[in-house]
Amino acid sequence: MLKRIVDACDAVAEWSGRIFCLGECGILVIMLYQVFARYILKSPAFWTSDVSLYIFGTIGVMSGAYLLKNHQHIKVDLIYSLYPERARAFVDCLIYLIVAAWCVNLMVYGFSYALEAFQTGERSISALHAPLWPIRATIPLAAALQLVEAGALLVRSVYFLVKGEAL
Repeated sequence: MLKRIVDACDAVAEWSGRIFCLGECGILVIMLYQVFARYILKSPAFWTSDVSLYIFGTIGVMSGAYLLKNHQHIKVDLIYSLYPERARAFVDCLIYLIVAAWCVNLMVYGFSYALEAFQTGERSISALHAPLWPIRATIPLAAALQLVEAGALLVRSVYFLVKGEAL
């Protein structure tokens, strides 16, 4: 039962990463349109840089759970790789607890940050003048996805620490 829950958390992280990486295709289309509009139509589109920046920002924050699941975050393995497996599991437990605390912090403050932008109708100062709450709402959402994955990795590490075998 525990393995199924942890695997479900991994699946959410995997698929969220795959879905949000499609945003790169969106950026490509927008930039191609910008080049076409500027050089062929002789009328550059003012909105393309802002929209591509918003998409890129969304990809950046929303890919965190995927990166965490696939152990693609920056790590210093110089000392860590010398530890025995159970010591690594203990260190991982500490790391995932810190990540979880950071994610809870991001969820709380990110939600209030997005809510304030929504309530005040805050908009960008660029020519597009887009509302800022959608991009700010990705912060608590990304933190929630990372929290779920950090929880799954924490459960796996604790299980290995206690049982001496992978979950």
